[in-house]
Amino acid sequence: MKAYREHVRQEKLRIAAIRAKLGARLRVSEDEVDKVLAADYDGGKTEEEVRSRHILIKVPTGASPLQLTQLRRKAWKIHDMIKAGQKKFEDAAEEFSDDMGTQYGGDLGYMRRWMLDQTFANTLWKLDKNEVSAVVQTPFGFHVIQLLDRRRVPVKDVKILKQFIRAQLTEAAFVRLYKVWMQELRAATHVEVRI
Repeated sequence: MKAYREHVRQEKLRIAAIRAKLGARLRVSEDEVDKVLAADYDGGKTEEEVRSRHILIKVPTGASPLQLTQLRRKAWKIHDMIKAGQKKFEDAAEEFSDDMGTQYGGDLGYMRRWMLDQTFANTLWKLDKNEVSAVVQTPFGFHVIQLLDRRRVPVKDVKILKQFIRAQLTEAAFVRLYKVWMQELRAATHVEVRI
């Protein structure tokens, strides 16, 4: 367990160093934010919100790799039961979900994208109505998600929405820069294999 924690610490340091190295090259202009606002949010007037439900299998703090594997398997078993029609989603949520904060059947109600964990939201926004997702891991645990409805609603706070858009654009730019940087490193590196 100590070795695993050290590995995670080293990975966090490595990612922070990469972000510092590439951070100077990351620029998201106000025009880029405004383009997304105009295209996806009717110029900042409306945004999409979705109604969904989920089943959460919580991961305890300091869980071992073995525990993670067992909890992931449990989530996949629940997913497979739902997909096979052996259990209705809402019944499985009542029986298996560790989220006591949701309404009946794991119902989360209507949520806007910026209100959710990014991994959860990215998965949810790709689903069609009544579609069930694969198992998704977030900092809270493992989720099985079902999209129930989509609707357009007035934007409550354009400032928060712009911050969310800027964060999304910055993350996407970071991923692109990282890929380019890795290609540059590979091109500049010569590895000779001697047998």
